[in-house]
Amino acid sequence: MKGFLLFAGFLAAVGVVGYLIVPSWTVTASTVSSASPQQIWAWYIDTPDVPQWDHLVKQVIAHGPFEVNTQGENIPYSGPVMHWTLTQVTVNKSYTETSRLPLATLEATHVVSVQDNVTHITHGITVNGPAAWVYRFLFRKQIDDGMRQAINDLAAGAPNGLLHTGGGR
Repeated sequence: MKGFLLFAGFLAAVGVVGYLIVPSWTVTASTVSSASPQQIWAWYIDTPDVPQWDHLVKQVIAHGPFEVNTQGENIPYSGPVMHWTLTQVTVNKSYTETSRLPLATLEATHVVSVQDNVTHITHGITVNGPAAWVYRFLFRKQIDDGMRQAINDLAAGAPNGLLHTGGGR
């Protein structure tokens, strides 16, 4: 029993130190596209086809229209299902989906803007909370690589119109 208590105390201390060192972390990726913001937005809200350009997910399910408070799930190829809620939506400009993780919160932001007649796309993921450092250690590289690939595939494909293999949100 004493050994268990020492081990539990050690884990708690590591968690506190980890939180103090890394209370949150963010990964972002940006690119430009010849697509209009409306074309990019059409790809965002075409939920069944998201796996065609975001290869980290096998399936995306939305339980309602693409608006604040709509909930859904991202089903990855590996790892647990990620339940999310749309917490910010500005049509043709940006949206944020927020997911609760054990001892952390993940916010995924998607922003489309036009500067000097060029469409800019920026995606970001921020993880906050006591276990943020654990998620950084376990998933940051996979998220960073996957996000860069997804945003490049989105930027290249969206100018060609919708994929039309699924439905829509």
